[in-house]
Amino acid sequence: MILYSSVVSRYHVELHRQPLYWEVMNIGANGTFVEEQQIDKVRIHNGMVIRLAGTGPKLQILLDGAESLTPSPSEASAKSPNPEKLSDGRPTFMAHK
Repeated sequence: MILYSSVVSRYHVELHRQPLYWEVMNIGANGTFVEEQQIDKVRIHNGMVIRLAGTGPKLQILLDGAESLTPSPSEASAKSPNPEKLSDGRPTFMAHK
């Protein structure tokens, strides 16, 4: 994504896919903020708003239905080894072997 702003770095944030969730990581010189708190790395939740730099643009992250239902790692490990299925047959979490 290209944004024209004097406070946004050329490479400002990265989105990383983890086995059970997505996370956003700051790599910009002027910081990335979630709920007015500067972050280095944080797990993404559906509808999260991030601000690039203290006075930069805000971006809202929307996850599709399958992603927003994905449990945290601690929730997934507490479940039974047989994953529940969504109506289209996709597992809601990945069982670790």
